[in-house]
Amino acid sequence: MPKKQKINLLWFGNNLRIRDNESLFNVMQEHLPFLAVYIFDKSFFNSTQLSFKKIGKFRAKFLLQTVSDLENNLKEKKIPFLKKLGKTEDIFKQISKGFEVEKIFCQREWTKEEIYG
Repeated sequence: MPKKQKINLLWFGNNLRIRDNESLFNVMQEHLPFLAVYIFDKSFFNSTQLSFKKIGKFRAKFLLQTVSDLENNLKEKKIPFLKKLGKTEDIFKQISKGFEVEKIFCQREWTKEEIYG
């Protein structure tokens, strides 16, 4: 069985900027190549406990435009980028089938909604 390539992951969540992005800076200081990842987690499109949608059509459109801008900004810097739709845990399992992931870099969330979903 061929050996998997060791990489780090840069997992984008709410902060989709590359300028002044501490996680991007930190992953670039490492010795391993890295893959940038954005996951459109299916749970984000569910309703809240009070039956309000977490994301409506205008916010969804804004999110798609912002992720597209992120993709273009990363492409300019020649940083590989993966966009996926699904459950975050399933996407990470898929990635780990092809790569040996050493570290995951991401921004720490601080609000209850982002931490507990």
